[in-house]
Amino acid sequence: MSGDVHPHPGPIKYPCSVCERPVAKNQHALQCDSCDQWVHIKCDGITKQEYKQFQEIKHLIFECPKCNLFTFTDSFFNASGESIDLSNSFQALSDLSDKPNNSMDSTIDSVTTNQSQHKRGLRIMSVNCRSLISSTKHLDLQNLIETHNPDIILGCESHLDPQIASSEVFPINYSNPYRKDRKLGEGGVFIAAKSDLITTEINIKTDCEIVWATLTVQGSFPIYIGSYYRRPSSKTDMIEELEKSIEQITSKVKNNMPHIILGGDFNLPDINWDNTTVNTNPQYGQEINSKLVEIVTENDFIQMVKEPTRGKNILDLILTNNPGLIERTQTQPGMSDHEIVITDINIKAKTYRKKPRNVYIYKKADMNSLQNDIDQAFTDHLKNKDKLTNSVEDNWIFFKDTILNSVNKHVPQKTISGKQDVPWMNHTIKRLIRKRQRRYNTAKNYDTSENWKKYRKARDIVKQTMTEAHDKYIRGILNEDSTNEEQKKPTMGKKFWQYIKSRKKDTVNISTLKNSSGTEVIDSKGKAAILNEQYDSVFTDEE
Repeated sequence: MSGDVHPHPGPIKYPCSVCERPVAKNQHALQCDSCDQWVHIKCDGITKQEYKQFQEIKHLIFECPKCNLFTFTDSFFNASGESIDLSNSFQALSDLSDKPNNSMDSTIDSVTTNQSQHKRGLRIMSVNCRSLISSTKHLDLQNLIETHNPDIILGCESHLDPQIASSEVFPINYSNPYRKDRKLGEGGVFIAAKSDLITTEINIKTDCEIVWATLTVQGSFPIYIGSYYRRPSSKTDMIEELEKSIEQITSKVKNNMPHIILGGDFNLPDINWDNTTVNTNPQYGQEINSKLVEIVTENDFIQMVKEPTRGKNILDLILTNNPGLIERTQTQPGMSDHEIVITDINIKAKTYRKKPRNVYIYKKADMNSLQNDIDQAFTDHLKNKDKLTNSVEDNWIFFKDTILNSVNKHVPQKTISGKQDVPWMNHTIKRLIRKRQRRYNTAKNYDTSENWKKYRKARDIVKQTMTEAHDKYIRGILNEDSTNEEQKKPTMGKKFWQYIKSRKKDTVNISTLKNSSGTEVIDSKGKAAILNEQYDSVFTDEE
């Protein structure tokens, strides 16, 4: 034999590039135009409707998650196109060259999506806080969150120190941020993600102000997200430390470049980001500016912010080595003299939501009926002589079932979800925030003094209303036990202590763990099993 025919020929298997399981003929799958690998549509989060469009629309290119983080949305498939037969015959893998699939025309670019747990994709907000210590600044941050609903917040100049608990500053849905603090009144960076996102802090040894975290993405590699701050008085060594930090991140991924999004206040106004060059006579010197340009160039970063973020200068940057991730960036009014940067990215992040649970409302229970039902059940049980010989286990089951059935019958219940809203953020404030945002959009688009005046007035109204609502809420929990309106005095009731407890205690969760097969485990039961196995493995059976 010449070797052209395998000595033991059999069915050819085409593994899915995501789950690595063979793609069967009766399964819906797509072939990547870049690497020619097949992908189950379920592994890439593609719906059957979207899959059907691949069979009908001409000029449509598909790239698997490992070649790109692009997926597709219904909005794209509204485009008209001639019908084309793209039946899933699994015969196209014979050509493993770099040429695109002949069944698709490669004359158009790959399209992106904003598929996520939200329709708009994932949103990152980069903000220069200029202190988060005062209660006024807490309200300003809450104001930004309510306005833009970010999934991840990249913050700098927090001015926090380790003595200040995160729960004192951050809203409950962002209550476990990753922080790198300095002395009180100076610097500080953080990354705060919504509690349903799966993120992990990365400990990097560096002398610059930066914090890193990974974001777990469905069907693809994780995204490395960083928050950085360079104080204006620092020298070139702080930029060199940033370079070391990026090198440590890239070394964590073998055979591929990690997907990186790095944001923060770099305080270098003299770089022309249209052509990535340093202006003549830069404010902080040629060396430090040139070093940042070198880092950007060598790591294939693209700077995405095109509008000024402080005065006429672009100080707050968003750097990424995969610009295809970014749907858009925009600047919006911030909480200091810097604008915030809103970045929408086209990914579908893995999420972990707590299951809703039912709780009893005992203060509304019919206690008389509850007691009568239980008394009657136990009386009947004791009168039944056949029951007197029951085992301990049988009596326990009877006791438990009797109590639970009576409680379910006479005590109302309510369902508690994992989402917790800010208690004083009412509909009036939300309506005013939307009105203020409309005023800002009008002022930015038409740029007239009258429109800016209307925006500033709406902004001041929102700030005043939020402060009043927060103060009213605090007074309410202090006076909850008072009945005489004229003689109300501060009291420390249940709601007051609940509020104090929530502000003093940080939420500490167990990070995502991997089992023996290398699979990530995010649910509590699975994590408990892994920790139990590890605990058991360190003991020796001395029989």
